[in-house]
Amino acid sequence: MFKAIGGYHSTAEFQHIGAGLLDDDNVSQPYLNAWQQVLATIGNQYDFDRVQEKLSQLCEDICPEKVEIIFGNWQDFSLAVT
Repeated sequence: MFKAIGGYHSTAEFQHIGAGLLDDDNVSQPYLNAWQQVLATIGNQYDFDRVQEKLSQLCEDICPEKVEIIFGNWQDFSLAVT
């Protein structure tokens, strides 16, 4: 997954989509579809803002409740690869 973006995209929405893909044997279709849309959004050139906008929209569609950060206290978006 990280290979597609060349590093980290440290947002709660990215973690949410990633967590939905962790079970190789039982990935739900909405998360698989979401990941395909993320890859299409990345295309040939990763752009943080463009990808984040897509992730936010996808998370609203999949899980309209508040999506929270899963790992640690990652609120510093400077970790993102730009």
